[in-house]
Amino acid sequence: MNQPATFNISVSAFIVRDGRLLVLRRNDNYHALPGYWDVPGGKIDEGETLLEGLVRETKEESSSEIVPGELFDVFEYTNHLGNQALNIGYLCQLADDSPEPQPDGTELVEAAWVTADELEDKKMTPEMRRACEKALELSARGNAA
Repeated sequence: MNQPATFNISVSAFIVRDGRLLVLRRNDNYHALPGYWDVPGGKIDEGETLLEGLVRETKEESSSEIVPGELFDVFEYTNHLGNQALNIGYLCQLADDSPEPQPDGTELVEAAWVTADELEDKKMTPEMRRACEKALELSARGNAA
């Protein structure tokens, strides 16, 4: 008997400061996208709202407190388990009292603030790259959260 397909929903925090986007590099030994660059975020837990999951995942992955802004991007992808997933991206700012982002050291091992030009050198999925470019473009136009 076939089991129903699982469709995951994840959220991502696109944090732009002074024309630079926060990106985090996955551990080279991590089971999903090893060595790839990403933004803070992850899967929504059962019973969580999108914004609750966004704040929780960002704090878990980067130790940063954020102020969520506008939803600006949605893309579909296939996750490392072969399941269809939907990623919802929000433009965000660091909270005034937030510590400087520090990767969790397990899944994520390096943080960088990058410009659009510097983003080109980062290993990313095509969907994430496009969303990062869009976040930087919106920020440059003054539409960031």
